[in-house]
Amino acid sequence: MIDERRKLAIAYRLFNIINIVDIPTGKVKILYTGGEKPNWEKAIGTPKEHYSKLQCDEKYIWAMTTDHTDPSHLYSKLEVYDWDGNYLHKINLDQPILMFALDNKHGYMYAVTTDDELIRYNTQELLSVYLSKSISFPLLSLAQMVGSLFQPGHAGWDKELYYK
Repeated sequence: MIDERRKLAIAYRLFNIINIVDIPTGKVKILYTGGEKPNWEKAIGTPKEHYSKLQCDEKYIWAMTTDHTDPSHLYSKLEVYDWDGNYLHKINLDQPILMFALDNKHGYMYAVTTDDELIRYNTQELLSVYLSKSISFPLLSLAQMVGSLFQPGHAGWDKELYYK
């Protein structure tokens, strides 16, 4: 099988920036996802977590962030971009998510919550309705969930770099 990956996505943990790198040319498209270039002095002086996790598939870049506006009710949000850098969707999830993985073969996103529950979302429903009904069940084995991450093309949970 020929490796067709030609782009790389990089999300910044402390800045609202996503870079899309065209590997053959080395060109970088910078997405200022907050709408404008950050004020570096302010951002460095008062750090705020922006992107906690990043997953990519052939069509989309899925960037996760946590909404900190109400400390009594934290929940996660997904921002979805295409590989040209176009903002497509903002998906408000119903609870805070620690990590997530995409299962494109079966059309699901699996996520681990802060309560150690494994949640399954239908990715087509997420994209079409923005928030699907989730199916909750206790976390039995993290190894079962992450097994698909170790297939070619997946960098793993804590990596910030993902290839298309």
